[in-house]
Amino acid sequence: MQRRTLFPLAGLSLIGPLGSLITSKAKAVVCMPDSGSLNLQLPPRCQILIIGSGAAGLTAAIMAAEAGIKDIVVLEKEPIVGGSSMISGGQWAVSETELQRRNGILDTDSIFYADMLRIGKNRNDPQLVKKLIQVSREQYNWVLEHGVAPLALSAASGMSRPRAHTFDAVAVMNLLLRMAARHNIPIITGARATELLMSNGTVHGAAVEYAGSHQRVQANAVLLASGGFARSTELMAKYAPNMQRAAKICGIGSDGDGLLMGEAVGAALRDMNFVSASYGFVRTPARISDMTLIYYAGGIILNQAGKRFVDESLSYKELGTASLTEPGYSTYILFDDAMRREQMRQRPNDWRLWHLIDQGRVPDYVYKADSIEDAAAAAGLNPAVVTSTVEEYNRLAPHGKDPLGRTSLSSGWGTPQEIKSPPFFIMPAVAAVMGTYCGLTITPDAEVLNQKKQIIPGLYAAGEVTGGFHGASYITGTAFAKAHAFGRIAGMAMARRLL
Repeated sequence: MQRRTLFPLAGLSLIGPLGSLITSKAKAVVCMPDSGSLNLQLPPRCQILIIGSGAAGLTAAIMAAEAGIKDIVVLEKEPIVGGSSMISGGQWAVSETELQRRNGILDTDSIFYADMLRIGKNRNDPQLVKKLIQVSREQYNWVLEHGVAPLALSAASGMSRPRAHTFDAVAVMNLLLRMAARHNIPIITGARATELLMSNGTVHGAAVEYAGSHQRVQANAVLLASGGFARSTELMAKYAPNMQRAAKICGIGSDGDGLLMGEAVGAALRDMNFVSASYGFVRTPARISDMTLIYYAGGIILNQAGKRFVDESLSYKELGTASLTEPGYSTYILFDDAMRREQMRQRPNDWRLWHLIDQGRVPDYVYKADSIEDAAAAAGLNPAVVTSTVEEYNRLAPHGKDPLGRTSLSSGWGTPQEIKSPPFFIMPAVAAVMGTYCGLTITPDAEVLNQKKQIIPGLYAAGEVTGGFHGASYITGTAFAKAHAFGRIAGMAMARRLL
């Protein structure tokens, strides 16, 4: 059997579509199945069926197991587990944490709530936002108690206080997988749910394509934790036609199948017109870590003419939308070395982007020079215009007089500084869709609602497949927080229903 090691795990149970159950007291690996392996069957029935193995799905499985449910099955249509959570930047938005207090950050749930509604332009569901903020901290503390801690704390997109707790996303997901193994929860890969089973208005399982056949799994409760739809050309054209020019950086399974299954049984959708791209990716991005938020450390954003066109303290969703209206969709981030070093200190992802410079190696996605004029020339911009732009910014922005309205580094946090510490850098940057942040309408207990705002019995949803949280825009770390928080909520709600 060919194997691909993704992460070491103790006692993990995984079933591939043509692969045998892997159990090991010491170490297990996610297997890429081959035709020579034993063909195992899906269980015909379980108490809880979870569709999707990202943070939302795994958290729900663990919480339900801890509440006393013994018969839980997780389906994952891809050959590997983790979904978008596994490749995320690991930013987790949480308020009132001990890490914030140790760093002298005064943040409250009320401030977080106000930020969410302000950035979402009051299009969010207030009850979902309140539940997110409360339960996000509960699950964050659960992760800390199980030995995984954040690597850094920073103020990112949309935050008026530093509350982006940056984790190693793989470490968090490994924790969830270890806990799933401890509870003997099978994660069946290569199993694609295609349809929800429903009778008398109640969802009672799913039809599944697995090992070359069509099967049915009956369940007392079903959780859709299947992710978004950014990789669906059809759904993106329907709901976000203006994002066709943006790159797509998300889990390989983000094709909207869970959304369509929910819609097929009458689920209501919300926030579908708010899909937008995030700004700050290198010109040809391949992963989440190809993104920088160095404009929140003081950098400025230029168009092809070498001029600023937007207030850089705005949410990176708003920056992404603005960048896609610029001629040629080509924009540039200009920053100095002091900003680079500060951003490396605050954000591990930016360390990956910029640390080679300290070793005398300049990445090919950024231009470096000892003067702004030379950096602009290297980037193909007009040196005189760029120099004039920086001079005007330095003269006005640090003193609260910026003509574009920038008065902070990020959403009211921090003060703009002069760009004056050589060497100087210019990075061509693009916007990319990292997630769709809209979808099924749910209650604060993760129950899916139909178009009459009635609960669909037996059906729950958590994570990126849901809407109602972000409204018109997005705050960094609230998607990762939402997955963990509402995975926790869904797991406990399903357990209460069944016990």
